[in-house]
Amino acid sequence: MAGKVVGVDVGGTNVKAALFDRKLRVIRKVSVPTGKDVYGTLSYVIGRLVSKDAAAIGVGFPGIVEKGRVVRSPNLAVKNLDLEKRLGKEFKLPVSVENDANCFALAEAFRRDSNIVVGITLGTGFGSGVVTNNQLSGNAELGHMTIVKDGARCSCGGQGHVESYVSSYGIMSRAGGIKAETVLELHNLAKKGNRKALRLFYETGRYLGVALRNIINAFSPDVIVIGGKIANSLPYMSKGVKEELGKGLVVGSPRIVKSAHKNAGSLGAAINALNKL
Repeated sequence: MAGKVVGVDVGGTNVKAALFDRKLRVIRKVSVPTGKDVYGTLSYVIGRLVSKDAAAIGVGFPGIVEKGRVVRSPNLAVKNLDLEKRLGKEFKLPVSVENDANCFALAEAFRRDSNIVVGITLGTGFGSGVVTNNQLSGNAELGHMTIVKDGARCSCGGQGHVESYVSSYGIMSRAGGIKAETVLELHNLAKKGNRKALRLFYETGRYLGVALRNIINAFSPDVIVIGGKIANSLPYMSKGVKEELGKGLVVGSPRIVKSAHKNAGSLGAAINALNKL
């Protein structure tokens, strides 16, 4: 690899980015609120990191991404944005744009000796990526798997999708009667032993368990890595998850672990950019 690479992780709340050296070690990082002008924020962050010896730029973006174009990103209200072309023209560098959860999965696979890795990000939405032998296996939109027939309305317009139950908006939509406005506040209540908050996380764990059971039966992964802000509440979901996993696995259960890496999204975007050079 010649030169450095910029990796960017675009989230619903913040845009996080890092400049990596040729051994994929972080040189410096930047994080700013996403704001309404998503492209403007993205351009600003890259501009703060890009160097004269940069070889490429990688971007992880939430939503449907096809050939470098963000087709649709419901949680950021972005449609038909050709990021690769626009950023390439602005920074005069090769640019690779991929779904953010795919980038997360690439980073987690890079750190592990596993053949099949499923990465899941729990936050504003339910992101997912499948990596086989360190290569992405298509675009796995597992968050839009139906787990409840005629269930809650999803941000994509469908019904009963796992994202409708396990994302931040899905969890908060069922938090009536609990004095909390965010999942973090729910987490803090559960930590104090609040029964309603604990019950809500248990139910969320059951929904997550149904999704994980389907994912395991479909892909038979070696490991499932869960990241994102809501992953911090996994201890309160674990009982519900275990109950559902015990109901219908037809293959062996993989390791299910919480991501321990703070830069996984930006690292995966950088890896994807390098793979395209």
